[in-house]
Amino acid sequence: MKRIQKIQYKGKEIIYVNYAGLREKEMIEVLGQVEALILSDNKPHLQLVNITDAFATPGYMAAVKKFGKKTQGLTSKAAIVGISGVKALLLRSYNFVSGSKLIAFNTEEEAKEYLIK
Repeated sequence: MKRIQKIQYKGKEIIYVNYAGLREKEMIEVLGQVEALILSDNKPHLQLVNITDAFATPGYMAAVKKFGKKTQGLTSKAAIVGISGVKALLLRSYNFVSGSKLIAFNTEEEAKEYLIK
């Protein structure tokens, strides 16, 4: 399964990152691949993240902080799905440490609609 894809939605390109079911080590590996893609493209992009059944551990959050510094200014909009309950609190931490402004949605369709507007 591809964890990172460039998808087209209503004429817009979105980087889709699928962390669903992954644990810390794999999440950090995927994050590194996303970073490489974003830096190589070197242009603002839309990003959709799926974190269903995955957990933002302290190790992952430390990696996210570094990611945010390196890719600052290259994300024009970001959305996330798979967040509920305690994960919503973690989203606030993620936004704080990464400098991101991820917005949570219940479905990928809702997230895509937000991204393209």
